Amino acid sequence: MTTPEAQPYLTLDTQAHRCPDALFRALRAQEGIHRDPSTGFHLIVRPDTIRTVLLDPDTYSSADALSPALTQATHALMGLLSAEQRDHFVSPVVSIMTSEGATHQRLRKAVNPYFTAHAIRRRFPSLRARAAAVLDRMPDRADWVQDFCMPFTIHAISDLLGVPDADHATVIRWDDFLTSLAAGGNVSPEAIHAYLDFTKEFTQYFRARTTHLAQEPDDSLLTHLIQQGDSLTDHERIQFLLILFPAGSTTTVILLTHIALRLARQPELLPHLRAAPETVTDFIEECVVERSPSANVFRTTTRDVTLQNTHIPAGSHLLLLVAAANQSIDDQSSHLAFGTGLHRCLGAQLARAEARAALEEILERYTRITVTHPLDDLPFRPHLLIPSHPHLPVHVERRNG
Repeated sequence: MTTPEAQPYLTLDTQAHRCPDALFRALRAQEGIHRDPSTGFHLIVRPDTIRTVLLDPDTYSSADALSPALTQATHALMGLLSAEQRDHFVSPVVSIMTSEGATHQRLRKAVNPYFTAHAIRRRFPSLRARAAAVLDRMPDRADWVQDFCMPFTIHAISDLLGVPDADHATVIRWDDFLTSLAAGGNVSPEAIHAYLDFTKEFTQYFRARTTHLAQEPDDSLLTHLIQQGDSLTDHERIQFLLILFPAGSTTTVILLTHIALRLARQPELLPHLRAAPETVTDFIEECVVERSPSANVFRTTTRDVTLQNTHIPAGSHLLLLVAAANQSIDDQSSHLAFGTGLHRCLGAQLARAEARAALEEILERYTRITVTHPLDDLPFRPHLLIPSHPHLPVHVERRNG
């Protein structure tokens, strides 16, 4: 059996993340499951095996879903905090993404009404209006990520939460910081100190918003969370908001960036989609499959298991390579980009709606999108969960009128 060289990918090497296809192919070709000797991670790429893991939360715990390294660093940090620091500290590893059983059901029930298909349809006109406003401000030569994707998705999340427009620059800064945190590699002391400063600012801001909205409620998700009363603690409210930014914004930025790259690589797509708007939904789903917004998922075994004829002891860390799995599916409708089971992505419908709103506004405005930097040399930010292009220089050609 040929052992793939997984080390560069797992240690966040930029080139390994930019071009992981050889690693993915090698992992798919193996009968058993590859265990990386340095990190101890078991790397899983087969869709059926990943589905088995995600559908059995009792055997495969999500407690380390944001990476074992981050879990260890957070637990160590908690013992060192002062009482004042603990009051402001929001643990990145205690959330709806990492909870299970009755706790997960309670948290999901509290926020679910704002993420149903009906709720998202109601928000669609405002999403289109936000996309239109950002595109109308964007110059013909622009950074697609920074000038369109980031402002648009932050507007969408901020509108959902009831954050005033005047505070959007602060929210963008927070989102960029959260995206930059290590995932899977070592968590540095500098990152820990920066996170402490961030979480204090974040907590103070949203506690002040909570006080304001308790007196002047609106139709935002934050008002809804406040109205849950004792079913949610103060920290649980803040924690959900903390998770929502990278989960709801950064992942959609990744999808919108890939859509722009597809349109640039295949110039015939813009006129085709404009002439056949019924194909827009399928095109967006293709992009979701090709470039899964969440590339990988962590799980930890709670007992000894056997997967793909490989014995895996209790307490082992599994890295489910969703992006790799989606490359080998036969039926696009069975993709795993949004997960499955208990932790299926809560914001899947919102991400699709944002992509559709953006694409429909793009089709109204542009005849062509050109990337003005060599595609093979675009800036890239490696990350075990959400690898992304932080910049995408483009030139857009507008339709007459």
